[in-house]
Amino acid sequence: MTDPSQYRVLAPRPPETETPATSLSPPEDTRTRRASTACGECKQRRIKCTPGEKPGDPCVECAANNKECVKDETKDKRRKLAAKQTERNLQRAQKYLEAAQDELRQTRVFLHGILSTFRYCDISIVNELVSSIRQGSTDDDIQHYVSQLSNHFPPPNYRTPRGSDFTDGEDGSPATQGLSGL
Repeated sequence: MTDPSQYRVLAPRPPETETPATSLSPPEDTRTRRASTACGECKQRRIKCTPGEKPGDPCVECAANNKECVKDETKDKRRKLAAKQTERNLQRAQKYLEAAQDELRQTRVFLHGILSTFRYCDISIVNELVSSIRQGSTDDDIQHYVSQLSNHFPPPNYRTPRGSDFTDGEDGSPATQGLSGL
């Protein structure tokens, strides 16, 4: 075994009065600055884009080559401008989705009215509707005609896979009667 007395005692280092001349990190002035987004010329030449001294100055490469330094702020995904543009795009997509859902809802109501006319109305009314459709009536005309009959229909049941399209509405059994002639 070794004698512990032969080791030197560790003590805290005394405070230095001077800053050492050699530092591990370079001073703030000599660090190479990089642009957040490269300008068009630097992107095209595939080189690093070092910004000028002031925020409005062209980059070092453009200044050295007398090129126009154009930066597209929207291409920088880290900037607030790009985040705002993304937010606007999401809001536009949300409005489009809501409009599409509303149109789908209206189409389902329209289709429910037509199917309910076939299911619950007298055959003469059904024949009149089919004749109107075959003569080229507009969707608005058909919707108006079906809506006049709608007070005789039960409310739609949208919990079934296709909004009760495949049931006869009485006991939930498949509506196969009369479909064999199609």
